[in-house]
Amino acid sequence: MAENDKLVLSDKSAVPTDEYIYSFLGDRKSLWQSIMKHIAESYKDTAGGWSCYNDGKQWLYKFVKKKKTLFWGGILSGAFRITFYFGNKAEPVIEGSDLPQEIKDGFKTVK
Repeated sequence: MAENDKLVLSDKSAVPTDEYIYSFLGDRKSLWQSIMKHIAESYKDTAGGWSCYNDGKQWLYKFVKKKKTLFWGGILSGAFRITFYFGNKAEPVIEGSDLPQEIKDGFKTVK
Protein backbone atom coordinates (compact mmCIF):
# COMPACT_ATOMS: atom_id res chain seq x y z
CA MET A 1 0.00 0.00 0.00
CA ALA A 2 1.41 3.36 -0.99
CA GLU A 3 2.01 5.92 1.74
CA ASN A 4 -0.83 8.15 0.51
CA ASP A 5 -3.23 5.14 0.54
CA LYS A 6 -2.88 4.67 4.31
CA LEU A 7 -5.54 5.87 6.69
CA VAL A 8 -4.18 8.67 8.86
CA LEU A 9 -6.48 8.87 11.90
CA SER A 10 -4.58 6.35 14.02
CA ASP A 11 -4.11 8.34 17.25
CA LYS A 12 -6.75 6.97 19.60
CA SER A 13 -6.53 10.08 21.79
CA ALA A 14 -7.14 12.50 18.88
CA VAL A 15 -10.92 12.47 18.48
CA PRO A 16 -11.74 13.58 14.93
CA THR A 17 -13.23 17.05 14.70
CA ASP A 18 -14.12 18.77 11.47
CA GLU A 19 -11.00 20.94 11.62
CA TYR A 20 -8.75 17.95 12.36
CA ILE A 21 -10.21 16.01 9.43
CA TYR A 22 -9.91 19.02 7.12
CA SER A 23 -6.22 19.35 8.00
CA PHE A 24 -5.65 16.02 6.22
CA LEU A 25 -8.12 16.44 3.36
CA GLY A 26 -6.69 19.58 1.78
CA ASP A 27 -8.45 20.28 -1.53
CA ARG A 28 -10.81 17.33 -0.93
CA LYS A 29 -12.40 19.11 2.04
CA SER A 30 -15.25 20.48 -0.10
CA LEU A 31 -16.04 16.99 -1.44
CA TRP A 32 -16.25 15.57 2.09
CA GLN A 33 -18.45 18.48 3.18
CA SER A 34 -20.69 18.01 0.15
CA ILE A 35 -21.20 14.31 0.87
CA MET A 36 -21.91 14.92 4.55
CA LYS A 37 -24.37 17.71 3.70
CA HIS A 38 -26.12 15.57 1.09
CA ILE A 39 -26.64 12.60 3.38
CA ALA A 40 -27.81 14.82 6.27
CA GLU A 41 -30.40 16.54 4.06
CA SER A 42 -31.49 13.53 2.03
CA TYR A 43 -31.58 10.70 4.53
CA LYS A 44 -33.27 11.92 7.70
CA ASP A 45 -33.62 8.45 9.25
CA THR A 46 -29.86 7.82 9.29
CA ALA A 47 -26.96 8.72 11.55
CA GLY A 48 -23.20 8.78 11.44
CA GLY A 49 -20.31 9.18 13.79
CA TRP A 50 -16.63 8.58 14.41
CA SER A 51 -15.38 5.61 16.42
CA CYS A 52 -11.91 4.29 17.01
CA TYR A 53 -11.65 0.59 16.17
CA ASN A 54 -8.95 -1.48 17.82
CA ASP A 55 -8.81 -4.14 15.10
CA GLY A 56 -7.55 -1.63 12.51
CA LYS A 57 -6.26 0.92 15.04
CA GLN A 58 -8.08 3.66 13.13
CA TRP A 59 -10.85 6.16 13.52
CA LEU A 60 -13.61 5.42 11.00
CA TYR A 61 -16.85 7.21 10.20
CA LYS A 62 -19.73 4.74 10.40
CA PHE A 63 -22.97 5.70 8.67
CA VAL A 64 -26.04 3.69 9.66
CA LYS A 65 -29.77 3.37 9.13
CA LYS A 66 -31.17 2.02 12.37
CA LYS A 67 -28.70 -0.79 13.11
CA LYS A 68 -27.67 -1.44 9.49
CA THR A 69 -24.29 -0.13 8.39
CA LEU A 70 -24.50 1.64 5.03
CA PHE A 71 -20.88 2.75 4.69
CA TRP A 72 -17.58 3.35 6.44
CA GLY A 73 -15.46 6.44 5.80
CA GLY A 74 -11.73 6.74 6.36
CA ILE A 75 -9.39 9.70 6.02
CA LEU A 76 -6.18 9.51 4.02
CA SER A 77 -3.57 12.17 3.40
CA GLY A 78 -5.19 14.45 0.82
CA ALA A 79 -8.17 12.16 0.25
CA PHE A 80 -10.82 9.99 1.84
CA ARG A 81 -12.17 6.52 1.20
CA ILE A 82 -15.79 5.43 1.49
CA THR A 83 -16.54 1.73 1.59
CA PHE A 84 -20.15 0.73 1.12
CA TYR A 85 -21.59 -2.27 2.87
CA PHE A 86 -24.01 -4.44 0.91
CA GLY A 87 -25.78 -7.47 2.31
CA ASN A 88 -26.70 -10.62 0.40
CA LYS A 89 -30.02 -9.15 -0.71
CA ALA A 90 -28.13 -6.58 -2.78
CA GLU A 91 -26.42 -9.17 -4.99
CA PRO A 92 -29.23 -9.64 -7.54
CA VAL A 93 -29.82 -5.88 -7.68
CA ILE A 94 -26.13 -5.20 -8.33
CA GLU A 95 -25.86 -8.02 -10.87
CA GLY A 96 -28.93 -6.74 -12.74
CA SER A 97 -27.79 -3.12 -12.73
CA ASP A 98 -26.00 -1.19 -15.44
CA LEU A 99 -22.90 -0.76 -13.29
CA PRO A 100 -19.61 -1.47 -15.05
CA GLN A 101 -18.64 -5.16 -15.01
CA GLU A 102 -15.47 -4.28 -13.08
CA ILE A 103 -17.58 -3.05 -10.14
CA LYS A 104 -19.82 -6.11 -10.28
CA ASP A 105 -16.77 -8.39 -10.29
CA GLY A 106 -15.31 -6.46 -7.35
CA PHE A 107 -18.51 -6.94 -5.39
CA LYS A 108 -18.37 -10.72 -5.96
CA THR A 109 -14.73 -11.03 -4.90
CA VAL A 110 -14.89 -9.08 -1.61
CA LYS A 111 -17.85 -10.80 0.02
